[in-house]
Amino acid sequence: MGIRDWFRRRPTLDLTIEQFAQRVIDAARANGFTGKARIVPGTQQIRFRDPVDRDKVFVLYLGNAYDDYVAAEFEARPGVIARYLALGNMTPITDLASRILPKATPSRDVEARVLNVLPMKLNGVLAGRRIGPTLALELAVDEPKQVRLITENDLAQAGLTEAEAFDHAIANLAARSVGTWKELRPGLLRSPWADYFDGARLAIPDLFRRLGVRGDPIVVAPNRNTVLVTGSQELAGLRALHGVATELMHEDRTLDLTPLRLAGDQWRPISDPDLEMVQQAPSLLFLSSVQSALDWELLLDQLEPVVRARGLVLVRPETLRGPPLMTSAELPTCSGLALPQVDLLTFVHEGNPTAIAWFKAALLLGPDLVLLDDVFPPMYEVRRGIRPEEITALRVLEARGLL
Repeated sequence: MGIRDWFRRRPTLDLTIEQFAQRVIDAARANGFTGKARIVPGTQQIRFRDPVDRDKVFVLYLGNAYDDYVAAEFEARPGVIARYLALGNMTPITDLASRILPKATPSRDVEARVLNVLPMKLNGVLAGRRIGPTLALELAVDEPKQVRLITENDLAQAGLTEAEAFDHAIANLAARSVGTWKELRPGLLRSPWADYFDGARLAIPDLFRRLGVRGDPIVVAPNRNTVLVTGSQELAGLRALHGVATELMHEDRTLDLTPLRLAGDQWRPISDPDLEMVQQAPSLLFLSSVQSALDWELLLDQLEPVVRARGLVLVRPETLRGPPLMTSAELPTCSGLALPQVDLLTFVHEGNPTAIAWFKAALLLGPDLVLLDDVFPPMYEVRRGIRPEEITALRVLEARGLL
């Protein structure tokens, strides 16, 4: 059972997204569309070519259509397709500069696009902009019945560059970001908007600095309608963050569970400089574990040929479903491996199954654990195996309380 099924985020039906997209194309033809149509691999997009002006291409973003379709009763499913076809947006967006907004998207979705779509150089696909290690921004318009993503064609028709569009989008979002945050726990606040753009407001750092939390703002965006904020010196808020975030991730479509800390105008993940804070609230680390499980579920099969092309063998991670949920992988005993960054590495030592935390394995391998800096989620090349005597020395340090 995959991590998405375990979170019960997607209803099941014996129908792939590609097969569903073909049903949408069939319905468009039944309604009189005569131009060419094709499914963009690895995305939820259908590209329709105008039957008269062949240089004109329209993109239909299925968005939530698949989830809505499989969740609907059998008799209602044709109506779901009809509704999304009606939202096909076959006409240019008017007054784009005043309506465009930034939309937060999990980095795993952007990476899937990079692996599947951008190498084909498809016209109209935008790469987005990163605002954190696991979160990106895309350009969108808030339509009455859907959030429509913006394409290169839209920008060309509006006479905007992508950089100019992002400037307009962030300014537009700032103008609609007035509201009173709700305190869920002492020192833990929830965003007030619930308009699908809450996570995108991380692109407005001043919005979080003005909240007055003690220390640097620490945020998690558990779903597309929620951002949680506490402070690096808000002990009660930090300790409550894991439980509240994992509860709210079920409330709407999961966005990003990685805790981020505001450093200047940049959001960075919790890391070694935050050790004192993590010691006070260790559950913060397990939020990143949930996020890693979601990322691997989507990207693992697509990354395998990437690492194989480098002469490496991918070590497949597993999810330990707690609580708390953690990720694990088998500790390598040889070289030539691509190892995902996980919480625990498992191995057999002196005939006994055991495990060590990731940072301990990193200490043992040192420079022989090399980050593959163009791969997401984080993955490392292992240039040698861990030696039995190193494990023995590690256990001595653990027994002395030095690790």
